[in-house]
Amino acid sequence: MAGRDRFGGFAAAVFAAVVLCLGGCGRPAPEPPQTVCGVVDLETLVKAHPSYGEYFRLQKEYEDLLTRYQTEQKRLFHLSETQRKIQAALTSQNAAKAAEEEYKARVKIKEIELNDKLQQLYGEIQKGHNAAARPEMAGGGGEDNTQIANLHLKLKFLNIDQGEKARAKEELKDLLNGRYAEIPQEGWTEEEKKRFMEERSAAKAELDAYAEQVAREIHERQQKSQAAAMNVQLPDAGTWNSQWEARVRDKQKEMADVKAKIMDDIRDRAAIVGEKKHLDIIFSSYRANVNAEDVTSDIVNELVQIK
Repeated sequence: MAGRDRFGGFAAAVFAAVVLCLGGCGRPAPEPPQTVCGVVDLETLVKAHPSYGEYFRLQKEYEDLLTRYQTEQKRLFHLSETQRKIQAALTSQNAAKAAEEEYKARVKIKEIELNDKLQQLYGEIQKGHNAAARPEMAGGGGEDNTQIANLHLKLKFLNIDQGEKARAKEELKDLLNGRYAEIPQEGWTEEEKKRFMEERSAAKAELDAYAEQVAREIHERQQKSQAAAMNVQLPDAGTWNSQWEARVRDKQKEMADVKAKIMDDIRDRAAIVGEKKHLDIIFSSYRANVNAEDVTSDIVNELVQIK
């Protein structure tokens, strides 16, 4: 019966046992008395009870609570997985390689730009000395460039201790100082030498500052990407589950209290009706081939009088 399923599946025998001893006691009987039976529609009785609306509301709240729990659980799991994947992507070898390649490409473009300016100045000075040499003014070999890029990235991106950081800075300084080899200045005046050295130092400082800026920009961009993914703080799993379990238990207890009251009232009113009609037992359902009086409406009349 749909009503019994909704209301917790109370067995007919439990309902009937309350009325079982109400009739037939003390009657002299020369032979076994015939059992007088009654039958009710339990679903109708439950719905007729004044507290049924409250129980129905609590049941709906309970179902909504479970739905919200499952939805929130899926949402948090999705967020956790997304954060894990982004974190893995940012710390993967591919991400590190991409950052290194971007760093080297951008610094190389700047290096070529500064190198061209120094070469123009060098050529301008050399014209007055009848020489046509155009040495490289900036930039070392590919191996040095890669090592410089790795050191910049190491200093900016990795959490290394102070000792290792100091060693990396010294190594980087030596590499940057060595990337400008001595160039021929034969026949140059002291003023020309000073002018060129100042320009070369300025170019070196500008390139170093730009290299550090690029490393910082790449690092900050990665940090922002990570922060965007991590913006939602995930709750502690154990605490979160405990809180939801407590809410579900509280709602279940509310339902159980109302259900118990309804069933107690139905049993009490069934006992009254059973005594009035001299019934030995009242079934909420039965399959035996017996005659039974339907007393549903009688019990309903009793229930509606409950305040």
